[in-house]
Amino acid sequence: PAPIVGPDGWLRLGYQAWDPPFTNYPDSQRRLHIAHLCVTGIDVQLWTDDGRTFCDVAPGNYYSQPVDWLADTAITTGVTPTVYGFDQPVTRAQMATFLWRLMGEPAPAGPDSFIDTPLGAFYSRAVAWLAEAGITTGVSQNRFDPDGTVTRAQMATFLWRLVDTPASTNPLQFIDVDPGRFYAQAVAWLAEAEITTGVAPDRVDPDGTVTRVQMATFLCRLTRTSDYTTTGAPTPTC
Repeated sequence: PAPIVGPDGWLRLGYQAWDPPFTNYPDSQRRLHIAHLCVTGIDVQLWTDDGRTFCDVAPGNYYSQPVDWLADTAITTGVTPTVYGFDQPVTRAQMATFLWRLMGEPAPAGPDSFIDTPLGAFYSRAVAWLAEAGITTGVSQNRFDPDGTVTRAQMATFLWRLVDTPASTNPLQFIDVDPGRFYAQAVAWLAEAEITTGVAPDRVDPDGTVTRVQMATFLCRLTRTSDYTTTGAPTPTC
């Protein structure tokens, strides 16, 4: 069948031929009225009224509770009011906004010095605060790269700096993390704080892209650490 959503809110399933008793439907279509339709841009899904916040985040997944927490605390509003974009990569602009909202949207003293973060953009105040707080130094001296995707190494560094770079007492457990890299201490702390377990027991994939559900899970786990609670952030723990 070929599903077509009509302007009347009906899902129409078109067939070339029908067996009785459906042959009396006009244009060889059977009509089924649905209450919940999720259009993510690449897919159309049906779902029941199961209380989910976003139609593409079903209850029972490892990330459903962290995403609901992000929505309940107004850290995210989704990519649309009904779609979270669970498998989409996190951009650096989104990452800045997530962290800024997590910390209660503190006001920066002034604009940042990056030439690619225009005033008035949804992320401009967030980026200015992150730069002022020393959480980001950009991808170069004068560029933040707001549309760039966040790597797992960058994510680890952002979270680590957000809670004032706590020291890790355990050695690095991941063979793909060079101890001399800028993110090595951050990754070691994230593993010790159980914010990440890596993509395998001995690999963290520092250059891998962070998805929106992974980011929700990392932020949720961050709030459960003692290093987060000592920051005085107003957002309740996940």
